[in-house]
Amino acid sequence: MGFAEKVAQAVKAVAAIPGITPEQADALVHGGLLSLEDLMQAEASYLAEIPAIGDQAPAILEAVKAEVARRNGPAGEAGETSAA
Repeated sequence: MGFAEKVAQAVKAVAAIPGITPEQADALVHGGLLSLEDLMQAEASYLAEIPAIGDQAPAILEAVKAEVARRNGPAGEAGETSAA
């Protein structure tokens, strides 16, 4: 898989997060944030410096937190499910 394909996959994955538009996803990936994990570690001030993000940084971080919570399910459920 070439570099362009990897970038396209990263943009698609980030754009799949509810609340993040494809344009924002493209800007985030080109800003070095390639995954949900990268976004979870990002500071709002860094996101705000990315072109096309700006004042949308807090909303994007909220969308990322909501997606992490959705993927993890109710507290304790993920660990119990994988242990079974």
